[in-house]
Amino acid sequence: MTQRYEAPAGRAWRGRLAWLVVLAVLAGAIAWYVGVDGSHAAVIGSATLAVGLIWMAVPERPSWVWAPEPHAKDDGNRNDVNRLSWSLRTRKRRVRPEAVRRIRQLAAQRLDTIAVGGARPLDLDDPTDQASIEQLIGGRAYRTLRSNPVRQPTFADIEQCLDALDAVVESDSTPTRRWTP
Repeated sequence: MTQRYEAPAGRAWRGRLAWLVVLAVLAGAIAWYVGVDGSHAAVIGSATLAVGLIWMAVPERPSWVWAPEPHAKDDGNRNDVNRLSWSLRTRKRRVRPEAVRRIRQLAAQRLDTIAVGGARPLDLDDPTDQASIEQLIGGRAYRTLRSNPVRQPTFADIEQCLDALDAVVESDSTPTRRWTP
């Protein structure tokens, strides 16, 4: 990633030098007009010219801008976990809507793998499946998943809901898994 310095072409160089000379003469003239004697005004003009020439002689450093790495959006990557953990706590001790939405997606995926009596999978948005889901994860966890956006659940509600979703166990008397993800 090295770049060579290339001096400005002849015309650009001459143009910058001309503006520098005009600036140096103007600096000296302003100094003389303000009340500085002629020799000191000439020194101010010469110093302005010298600083400008040094400034022009120093090569410009190219600005190094590193291209950002391509970011693949994968569920469960470090940034996803970090974002989710920060969205779990707010000032009012409620959980942010982003976290509730993500936990609803997780619950929908978990319930989609469960079939009632070998029939269709459970659907969180289907009112006919409410009794089966409440029996499976409990009423409090179901209310947490079905909470409205106005009153967000607390961290304790979310923790209990996640524990209930983790505790879903297969047996012959309860809904069985249709397939293993």
